[in-house]
Amino acid sequence: LVCSTVNAYIQAFHGDFTIELYRAHVEDIAKILLIHMDDQNTQIQNAVFDTVFQFATQLKDASEIFINEIRNVKHKHRNQTLCDTLIERIQKSK
Repeated sequence: LVCSTVNAYIQAFHGDFTIELYRAHVEDIAKILLIHMDDQNTQIQNAVFDTVFQFATQLKDASEIFINEIRNVKHKHRNQTLCDTLIERIQKSK
């Protein structure tokens, strides 16, 4: 449910979005989402993975923020491969 709300939020941004004005907000959202991507439930992990991917790729210039945040927390995650996969997918989408 939360992921679908965040996905709708992402869709609300328009082409005139300037990452520099919202950098702190995007960083906080990335940190919060990545906490939940480490959930024990794989369904939650996958839902958050998709949401992070959407956020990182649909907002202009947000990909590097998300990649940096993923790298910052990867060592804390149970499934570090999921973090690597997410980084790879974000990089390929550029």
